Amino acid sequence: MFVPGESFLSAALDHEPDLITQAMDARVLIATPTTLFALCKAVAYGWRAEEQSRNAEHVAKLGKELYKRLSVMGGHAAAVGRALDTAVGKYNQFVGSLESQVMVSAKRFEDLHVDHEGKDLPELPPVEGSPRSLSRPELIAGPTDGDVAAE
Repeated sequence: MFVPGESFLSAALDHEPDLITQAMDARVLIATPTTLFALCKAVAYGWRAEEQSRNAEHVAKLGKELYKRLSVMGGHAAAVGRALDTAVGKYNQFVGSLESQVMVSAKRFEDLHVDHEGKDLPELPPVEGSPRSLSRPELIAGPTDGDVAAE
């Protein structure tokens, strides 16, 4: 119930001191221009808090989904790292075999003075580096059966 002036409510309270309590019991809020402004601010604050709460639920759900997807992606990254490490190892085995088996035989052509048209056999150095390993536990864990669909 809106009372257009503070003095009107003050005069009513002088005659009936329990007026506000009786109004509250009847679920009536007596508002003056001053209290109406404060009441509107409180309602706006409540709506904002409710919206933030609703958004917090969405953010939590989104965070869980993102974490799950990062875990799957981390498993893929770890697999790529292992594959690169394997590829480097296989390349180095190839270079070792080439140097110890094939190049030895190819050098014999030079000893026999075979015309190789000025083309030299290239040197193939081994690859010394290896991919950096993942260290975060949540990225090392591989995808589970349920995560495959999320990829």
